[in-house]
Amino acid sequence: IATLFLACVISPSLAEKIGAANAFKRAKGWEQTVRAITERAAAEPGLTAVAVDDRFLFNASAYYGRAFFGAVNAPPLKMWVREAHAQNQAEVTDPLTAATGARVLAASLDLIYRDELAQDFKSVSGQEIHSVMLDKKRRRKTELFLGEGFAPLPRDPVTGQPPKPKVAE
Repeated sequence: IATLFLACVISPSLAEKIGAANAFKRAKGWEQTVRAITERAAAEPGLTAVAVDDRFLFNASAYYGRAFFGAVNAPPLKMWVREAHAQNQAEVTDPLTAATGARVLAASLDLIYRDELAQDFKSVSGQEIHSVMLDKKRRRKTELFLGEGFAPLPRDPVTGQPPKPKVAE
């Protein structure tokens, strides 16, 4: 089984041929997604951090982006903390804070928490959608944007959730 799994990870076309592509979709496309993040980060002057809103994206960025984030003067990789308290290891060890949030390249995976993440900055600009095909039907979307002045809004004292984003009228 391990050999078959490894063969499917190395050769996504094999997974598609045997009808197992859906099972491997979470393992696909991370390198391309992280490349888009690090290339954009390299092109943005004065970044104080690169922040992501998903733990899978954080771990993929730490792995595939290790050369970029390990370079001298590279902005650190940070994890946006969505709730009042950390919910995973990335949020515990590498949270985005006001001290590291002056000028941030933010990456929102699948746009699920994009608006909540964006509202924690005083200003947002330079939105760009990056998309990676996972198989014939599915794609992973990541929105990249510049966030300046990280100042998280107060979280709900009972649920710990961020406030619902305001809808533009």
